[in-house]
Amino acid sequence: MISEMPSVTPHVKSGVLRALAVTNAEKWSLSPTLPTLASAVPGFESVGWFVIVAPKGTPAQIVATMREAVDKTLQEPEVVARFNALGAEPVGGSPEEQIRRESAKWKRVIANAKIENQ
Repeated sequence: MISEMPSVTPHVKSGVLRALAVTNAEKWSLSPTLPTLASAVPGFESVGWFVIVAPKGTPAQIVATMREAVDKTLQEPEVVARFNALGAEPVGGSPEEQIRRESAKWKRVIANAKIENQ
């Protein structure tokens, strides 16, 4: 199965599950001994991410204030440690940039697989 690390980390740590690889393009700093799936399937990358959103129409200044607060919080050592313990790496930054990267990646996947809208 392929799952995001926060869901399976407790089971991997307890020995109930055995992790075989990570789906990051590069080796993952939290599990550096695990190979990447891309080492067996060149070009493979699938990284889960979570984002905090606000309703459409939220004033830009409120969104900016929220983003700054979240980014600052995600840099606090105790927050980083808690995320890492769960098998996650806090990143922060612009949700728009993440969405642009993901959209471009999946557009390529769809084009390469010749998937058409029915």
